[in-house]
Amino acid sequence: MKGISSIFKKGEIAFTALESAIVMTAFLVIAAAFSYVIIGAEHSTFERVTSNEVVERSGPSIELAGSVIAKASDSKVNNIILTLQLAKDQPPVNVGVDSSQGLMIISYLDRVTYVASTNWTKSL
Repeated sequence: MKGISSIFKKGEIAFTALESAIVMTAFLVIAAAFSYVIIGAEHSTFERVTSNEVVERSGPSIELAGSVIAKASDSKVNNIILTLQLAKDQPPVNVGVDSSQGLMIISYLDRVTYVASTNWTKSL
């Protein structure tokens, strides 16, 4: 049986396993760098589209404007007066005339009490 050196012609250099491992590692590093760039570009595009859609879909919203006034008698709160306004650049909101219409739900919470839906009326 001839040795491995007899397969090659004189002056030819064999491509060793170490060299092929180095070439394969270089290809993997380049592929990883390209995939990182492509995935990063897609991720930033997706974030931009998603955040714009969320802003457009958020729809009408109202916020508290001014003070909250609680009227009480016999150590019990009977009425709470508050003023609501539209958030900036939001379209009008139909909250209804009172809680019976079910267009807006107001909950009450303090240290000991939670009321999921309170009765309310609108006054101008």
